[in-house]
Amino acid sequence: MTLYDRPIRDPKVFERARTTFELLELAEKIMRQNIRRRHPELSEEEVEERVVDWYRRRPAPFERVGGRIRAPAGRE
Repeated sequence: MTLYDRPIRDPKVFERARTTFELLELAEKIMRQNIRRRHPELSEEEVEERVVDWYRRRPAPFERVGGRIRAPAGRE
């Protein structure tokens, strides 16, 4: 069993993970709305393609995208 196969038992960690997924879902909804507003002529399939492309172009967490990587405030 790897670290990723284990269930989250710590309530604080579980809540942070749940919040992260909720924020990701909200970000995706907002991106869909932005695409539809900017390009009302697109079909649902084309909107979906653009959302997938948006995910592909996003930097991975903690990926260097320019400048120094700094610890979040309060965690230095």
